[in-house]
Amino acid sequence: MIDPSKSAEAIPANGRGATTASPDKLPSQGWWPDVLAVTLCVAVGLLMATLPYLLWSWSLGEFVYIADGDDMTLYMPIGSQAYFDHPTSLADPARPTGGLAIYPWLQMVPGVMFAKALGWGPMGVNLAWRLFAGVTVPLGWYFVLRQYVKRPSVAAALAVVLMCDIGLVFGTPLLRQSKVMVQLLTGHGAGLFNSFPRIHTEWRIATPGLSLIYLLLYLGFLGRALARPTWPRILAASAGLGLLIHAYFYFWTAAGLGLALAILLDARNRKTYLSVGILGSLIGLPAVLGGMRLKAASVPDYGPRLDTFLPIKRLSEIVFPSTSILLLTFSLAWVWFRRKDLLYIWCLATSGTLLLNQQVVSGMQIQNFHWQYAAGPALFLLLLLLIQGELSRVRNWPRQAFWAVLGATAVYLALGLWLRAEEAMRTSQTRQYLGDYDRYRTQRRAAGAVTLAPHSVIAGQPAFVNMALVLERQFPLSHNVINHSSLTSNDEWDARIALDACLNGIPRSTFASKHDEEMKRDWGPWLRDPSERARRLANLLSEYDAARVNPQAALDRFRVRYFAGSASQVPPGGGWTLLERGRYWDLWERAGVTVAPGHESKSNHE
Repeated sequence: MIDPSKSAEAIPANGRGATTASPDKLPSQGWWPDVLAVTLCVAVGLLMATLPYLLWSWSLGEFVYIADGDDMTLYMPIGSQAYFDHPTSLADPARPTGGLAIYPWLQMVPGVMFAKALGWGPMGVNLAWRLFAGVTVPLGWYFVLRQYVKRPSVAAALAVVLMCDIGLVFGTPLLRQSKVMVQLLTGHGAGLFNSFPRIHTEWRIATPGLSLIYLLLYLGFLGRALARPTWPRILAASAGLGLLIHAYFYFWTAAGLGLALAILLDARNRKTYLSVGILGSLIGLPAVLGGMRLKAASVPDYGPRLDTFLPIKRLSEIVFPSTSILLLTFSLAWVWFRRKDLLYIWCLATSGTLLLNQQVVSGMQIQNFHWQYAAGPALFLLLLLLIQGELSRVRNWPRQAFWAVLGATAVYLALGLWLRAEEAMRTSQTRQYLGDYDRYRTQRRAAGAVTLAPHSVIAGQPAFVNMALVLERQFPLSHNVINHSSLTSNDEWDARIALDACLNGIPRSTFASKHDEEMKRDWGPWLRDPSERARRLANLLSEYDAARVNPQAALDRFRVRYFAGSASQVPPGGGWTLLERGRYWDLWERAGVTVAPGHESKSNHE
């Protein structure tokens, strides 16, 4: 990035072959330039994070946005449960009896507490999370960039690029941005919108939107410690690593391997790396022990069905990110001979890339693709700093260069916002879930709509069940949160799926073919082993047959109280009473079923 305001004098060297400013040799310009730069960055971040809300508010009349299935069926249910019942902690949203949450406290609870304090309701939790990302991500990028970039204006311009380039997660500056832009302009981009949001993955909730700030804080503090390894700076970097361990498994493991690589390659700073690694590990130890506690308390088949610690062949499922490997190889010589102050960023990008195939060592699949969230941003940052460093060496840039940089930044921002708007308004999952929300609120806010007893178990049409979990404090019979429940065995999961299919009137043959196809593209051992797939399909059909023969016993087992069906759909089993003949769904209640155990006193005081 061109620095047109740079004076003619040489930038002090850092003593290791680099000729760019180190974090300790930035000139004092007062604090106003930084305040203005930070304000600009936060404004851009908030706009990128909340633009979908602004666009959808015109048609919905509310400040509401649901990005994808993970939003609707994972994060919003756990956020809603915390909002209503325990705003300072998380729990298993699938189990009325509670249980340990599988998501980090640092990622989700701050947004829950913020929404609760302002009385925004359960849908407001999702907004609070995006506001958190919109503020913290730009602050984090600016904090890191200012360790290496002399001028606040240039640091702000680079931060805008990092927030608007859709290639961030993939570590490909400009390349992916250009490709997608051409696809859309030539009418060949329809495939980008046929499922979940695929364009601005850097703004995804929860990852990396709610976790990236912790990686950036660590990088920024470590950069300062490497520039001048005083104990206060080493302790700050250690705290950054410890916080990262509490925040996100894939980030701290990438950071740990990155430290190991840096210790091997950078003898000059070896003591600093070791000190940060040891002290940071001690600070993060409670989180590691908490993860071990969760694993010990989980049913044995919970992790493998989600591709987490699933044994696989060591040389299977290899990914080869050719562009990243090429860029890492090319940049190593650049870093080694000209910018050793950026060596750790290179090590972090390399470690994240290596961990994409960590099964070669561990023999385990651990949803390896998540390490891309560390590798991509680190590589992108590295490349920007390398280019900016070379351009900053040029003396006496003409005044026109300033306007060129300003114009290029504005164009980049405009492109980023355009792509964000296209994604928000055209993605099929987004439109589906917001359409479901519109129908749900229309029916449930109409005169005569009944009130569901909180903490009851509901089954039926997925669109209604999704919304009832978030808005009316229900527990699901069958749902994605059941799949992600660490206390739910595969056999129980199958029994719930089968009963829900029976209640929804799905024929046996349709049920069998649907799940056979799903297992061929889903996570878990049945994806890789036909015999496991056959065994599970047989179990699903056995549970289906049992539910068809004796639906009453299955309903009693899972304490199902409510059923939301399509028009004129009567659920099987006895004791059902029609509560509400709705515009979109009929709502039934089963007699004699109370709220879930442990929630009686709460519900009685609603």
